[in-house]
Amino acid sequence: MRTLAILLTMAAAVTMGADKPRSFYVEVRGSGQPMILIPGLSSSPEVWKETVDRYKGRYECHLITVAGFMGKPRIEAPFLETVQRDLAAYIREKKLNKPVLLGHSLGGFVALRIAAAEPNLPGKVVIVDSVPYLALTMNPAIKPEAAKAMGDMMRTRVLNAPSGGNINWVKGMATKPEDHERIAAWGNQSDPRAVGDAMYEMFTTDLREEIGAITAPT
Repeated sequence: MRTLAILLTMAAAVTMGADKPRSFYVEVRGSGQPMILIPGLSSSPEVWKETVDRYKGRYECHLITVAGFMGKPRIEAPFLETVQRDLAAYIREKKLNKPVLLGHSLGGFVALRIAAAEPNLPGKVVIVDSVPYLALTMNPAIKPEAAKAMGDMMRTRVLNAPSGGNINWVKGMATKPEDHERIAAWGNQSDPRAVGDAMYEMFTTDLREEIGAITAPT
């Protein structure tokens, strides 16, 4: 019996190890109207702490950690397209009625994709520091081929970046010095391939036409 138990345990471990990584992970806080909070590139859902503290008495806050960030296993490309599809499925599976989609940067990009592809799904969409086509912020007249080259360059730069180098760009994006180390640590826990894939997808995906389908207040 002991041998059988060991074999069953090993079989279970092999089965679990064979499972594909999830595209996102969820922590739920508060109660009320559902609100899905998607952080930005390499970020922890704790970036929403003050927001959750303020609204958790009225909103059921679904805090998202995207695959590949914060030590979670990455998934293969197309990365953000998969997150978009799986988040829409999550909303249906959990029967979340007209949730607010709240996204920062990368999270805002994902929220726009969901709202454009599934206009009847969200109740409202709140976008923080995000655009439907990231490459335009570098060159307003950019062509798709140039955007692809730029995305390739950014992905290569991320993959070749020295370990622990996140602190340099964080200083230009956060105002409080005491936050710099904390935010940089989030980036250092993220898989460079996931970060590079996400950046490539945002540089090469143009949502300008698609967002015309959004019907939720945004």
